[in-house]
Amino acid sequence: MRATLIFLVCLVVFELLLVDAGFRVRRRRRRRSCSPGNCQWNSWQAWSSCSITCGSGGIQSRSRTIRVHASCGGGGCSGPSYETRTCNPGNSVNCVWGNWQEWAACSVTCGLGTSTRTRVKTSAVCGGTDCSGSPTETRQCVDEDQVNCVLSDWQNWSSCSVTCGSGGTQSRTRSEVTSAFCGGTHCIGSSEEHRNCSNEDFCPDTFKHDEKNPEKSSVEDV
Repeated sequence: MRATLIFLVCLVVFELLLVDAGFRVRRRRRRRSCSPGNCQWNSWQAWSSCSITCGSGGIQSRSRTIRVHASCGGGGCSGPSYETRTCNPGNSVNCVWGNWQEWAACSVTCGLGTSTRTRVKTSAVCGGTDCSGSPTETRQCVDEDQVNCVLSDWQNWSSCSVTCGSGGTQSRTRSEVTSAFCGGTHCIGSSEEHRNCSNEDFCPDTFKHDEKNPEKSSVEDV
C-alpha cells in the first residue's frame, strides 16, 4: 500500500515537470516570433488656465499619456508626462474718471443754496493706480429772481343797497393775481372798497315830489 502511494506521488510530480517544460518551450517560441515595439506618446493636452488673472508670474501646466507601451524589448518613452510654464495674463490698468455730469438744480428756489454734480470711474485692475479725487462736487448757487405782488383790476361795482332814494352803498373787489416771492414787494391797498349810492330814478313820481316838498307832504299827511 505504501509503495503504491509513493508511485502515485512520483507520477504526479513527473507530469507536472512535463507540463512546465512544455510551457517554457512555447514561451521561448513566442519570444523568437515577437517584433520589438517602442513606446509611443499621445499628443499633449491643451495648456491649463493661468494660475493668476492679471499681472506676471503665473503658472500653466499640461500633460500627456502613453498611447502604446513598449513591447518585445522595444524602447521606452522618453520625456516627461507633465510640464509647466510661466504665464503673464495681462498688464495693469489704471483707474480713469468719466466726464462730469451736468450740475443739478439749486437746492432752493430763491436765495442762497447748493448744487451738486457727479462722475463715474472705471476701477483699476491688476495693480493699476487708483483714481484720486471725489465722485461728487458741490458749489453754491443763488436764485435772485424776485417776484412782486400783482393785484387784478377792480371788479364792477355791485348793485346799490337801496332800490329807491339815497343813502345806499355799493362795493367792489379785486384779488391778488401773483403773490410776492423771494423777497419781492407785497401788494399795497385793500382788496375791497365801498361808496355811497342812490336810486332816485327808480322811485315813484309821488315819492320824488314829496322829497322835493317835504313840508307839503307833511301837511297832506295830517
